[in-house]
Amino acid sequence: MVENYISVYEEVLRMEDKRGRTSADGSPLYDERPWGSFTVLDEGAGYKVKRIEVLPHKRLSYQKHAHRAE
Repeated sequence: MVENYISVYEEVLRMEDKRGRTSADGSPLYDERPWGSFTVLDEGAGYKVKRIEVLPHKRLSYQKHAHRAE
């Protein structure tokens, strides 16, 4: 049980460390939105990997990118 609290605390510290910091393109590494939050896990030339947490009873809007094959 103590290990669980430690892991939660470590995750909070990681998020606080990223809060206010920006990536190479100027976008935030962590941000809270009305629907939840996201954390940038990795990024490179042509890609960005985010961890998205959606709050209960909230949802994301549909996104379509004109320059991608989706």
